[in-house]
Amino acid sequence: MLRAVDISSWQAGISPSALDCDIVIVKATGGTGYENPYWRQWADEALAGGKLLGLYHFACEKGSAGTASQEAEQFLAATAPYRGRFVPILDWEADALQMPVSWAKEWLETVSASGCTPMFYGYANNVNSTDYSPITRFPLWMASYLFRYDGAGWVDDPLNTWRTGDWASMAMYQYTSTGRIGGWDGNLDLSIYYGERADWLRLEGVSMGDKEKMVEYAVGIAEDDWHGYSQADRWDRDRDCASLTYDAASVAGFSVGRGPDRVRYTGTMYDDFTMAGFTAYPYGSVGLQRGDILLAHNENRQHTEIYVGDGMTVGAHCSETGGIYGQPGDQTGNEISVAPLWGDWDWVLRPPEDGEIMGKWVKSEKSGKWWYRHEDGSWTSNGWEFVNGKWYYFDKDGWMVTGWVSWEGGWFYCQPKTSKTGNDYGWMVTGSKTIKGKKYYFEPNGAMYKGFRQGKSGTWYCYGPDGAMVTDDSRIKVASTGKIKVA
Repeated sequence: MLRAVDISSWQAGISPSALDCDIVIVKATGGTGYENPYWRQWADEALAGGKLLGLYHFACEKGSAGTASQEAEQFLAATAPYRGRFVPILDWEADALQMPVSWAKEWLETVSASGCTPMFYGYANNVNSTDYSPITRFPLWMASYLFRYDGAGWVDDPLNTWRTGDWASMAMYQYTSTGRIGGWDGNLDLSIYYGERADWLRLEGVSMGDKEKMVEYAVGIAEDDWHGYSQADRWDRDRDCASLTYDAASVAGFSVGRGPDRVRYTGTMYDDFTMAGFTAYPYGSVGLQRGDILLAHNENRQHTEIYVGDGMTVGAHCSETGGIYGQPGDQTGNEISVAPLWGDWDWVLRPPEDGEIMGKWVKSEKSGKWWYRHEDGSWTSNGWEFVNGKWYYFDKDGWMVTGWVSWEGGWFYCQPKTSKTGNDYGWMVTGSKTIKGKKYYFEPNGAMYKGFRQGKSGTWYCYGPDGAMVTDDSRIKVASTGKIKVA
């Protein structure tokens, strides 16, 4: 289960990244003319904070109600730069309840044609008193405040005595409109999503390694006036070159970056993108293809852009410390733009084709470190991985660790690289091992042994508090070899 908060302009001043939740759902549009003035800022902040995103449309907004097709197109046009990064939701209440279900069906089907699965939001009494059978293929988000969770925080299994109408079950349940959680000193709508992160991503329509979606997203940002021309500096509101490229790749389903707190800049791109399945070619060694990422990271230039074909690239040109080239609102195309290819580059990072990403070891050419890429492009971090019959430990960034490893209260040892190992190193040691002149014993599960142990020959040995074999201790009689003398 995941915890979701939905917000609108009533929560002006809220910071989505500070909220104690997994999903942030933002009102984006309503009718044919309303647009929440904060929704883009909030969507960017939620995504940058590692939260899942939902964007909802308020059907038949008073004063600007239109046909289902008109309102769907309004929503799709406004949210196009975020396509593939959010779950669309139709908010069905107020004046919309006077419309036939066919109106909702047309909106949902129009939006789903963009490649996602939108949700339908409705109050429990209406859900149970109307024939919604034509739209039950779309997940239900139902609201009911019958049990009055006024002022409550998160309730992972909130009570509900309502049926779910024509739906077999609901995907999400809004159990209070007066919830209180960390990150906001006021009432909030709180909901429980009965699924996991992967389920939400499937509704977004994300597919692994869709390089065309990566290009379309970046071009969409550039062609959107709000992003492309009227941006503030990247610390406040919009993207610099690296964050635009990371966002575009993430939209396409590539596992770039490692968590919301990881810095995303040109200095980490080579490792992050090769870890995600991209192949690095020296610039000029291959002809450019649509979807190639151009990277310059040297003492004279740090920049990245995406090649879109026909000699054109898309990139952001915010400065690192704030401000832009040109003037906000001038629409010169100098802020985030599609423009002719220019400049000196170091690398071409080429995305893999469909099915090309397989589980395999990958080495960073810059650091010499190794990581293991799974078939879906992901990797293990802060844990062990069983690869080709051996155990390996990977740190928080996914790099293979050598030497001592502290894990769950025990100590383990991973084979360092030596002149004899070649590339066969990093695996978890078991059995007897001499490390820096001291002898240790590691159990079959890899844990370092402490205390008395009887060897296969029947000889007893003692391993001290530090795990090293005792060879000289006045409390017990041992030989220099560590063999315990029997009186």
